[in-house]
Amino acid sequence: MSSELDPKHCKHIKQRAAKWCVEACLESFLADNDITKKQEEMVKRGIENKVCDEDGVMPNDPGKDPEYRNMIDFFALFGVELKKLSALPTRIERGDGVLVATWHLNKTGGAHCVRFCDRVNEEKFRVMDPAPDPEKFPTWQRDWIRTWPCDIFGIRLIREAQTTSA
Repeated sequence: MSSELDPKHCKHIKQRAAKWCVEACLESFLADNDITKKQEEMVKRGIENKVCDEDGVMPNDPGKDPEYRNMIDFFALFGVELKKLSALPTRIERGDGVLVATWHLNKTGGAHCVRFCDRVNEEKFRVMDPAPDPEKFPTWQRDWIRTWPCDIFGIRLIREAQTTSA
């Protein structure tokens, strides 16, 4: 089951480079909160601030605490707080969002990030998938979070950023 219509507060944004799924999810979240930032600008600022590589990837760094500190710092550049969650939320308030990052997509070994949009039922949830040619809003099984495995990140606009858009 999938929907080609935008679920409430979950604008579809296509990733504009092979490894920019995180940037596309962030652009979607910001757009839903009336803030315009493009993926190209995000990658440029991330490289300048040494929190992402030339491909736009925010590498885990075991020397930092937590090891996904580059991702936290990247999101902060755009007025967004990021923290790891233990489970999908039951509801999302305006100014909040959720990313699901898988490190073994479809058990193939590929990494990918999608944006949680809404729950379909207790076992399924809908995501915004920024990859170039899949369904825009596929339905994922809750069990995939454990079996692929995935990390769940809560994102929230930092209060000052909520009043500034540009």
